[in-house]
Amino acid sequence: MQNALAFAEWHNVKNQFSRYTGFPMFVHEARAALLPVEAALLVVNAACGVEAMTRRVWKFGEEFNLPRAIVVNQMDHPRADRERTINALTEAFGRQVVPVQLPIVEGNGQNSSFREWWTW
Repeated sequence: MQNALAFAEWHNVKNQFSRYTGFPMFVHEARAALLPVEAALLVVNAACGVEAMTRRVWKFGEEFNLPRAIVVNQMDHPRADRERTINALTEAFGRQVVPVQLPIVEGNGQNSSFREWWTW
């Protein structure tokens, strides 16, 4: 896996994004990448839930006093469960984690219209 950079402009403000994988062998690179940034966005897979590396990167954000947000992806996966995911995130990161946008889902996760965004 390789780190990646992306750029986007919104309302005349240039935003720079860097992506680092959650694999344990890259954890030191992810930590170093948090030094120059202003915020961190963590992606959690709804089918897998909160993983060990997610917790570790969250703690790095605490260490550097960074604002953090969580995006839950793959909410339409057959093994995804909204309530289980909400409970896992709250258990892992505390009550300050609250859903901002919930997906519209029918049945076992099919036809999800929105990704789930989290903030605190």
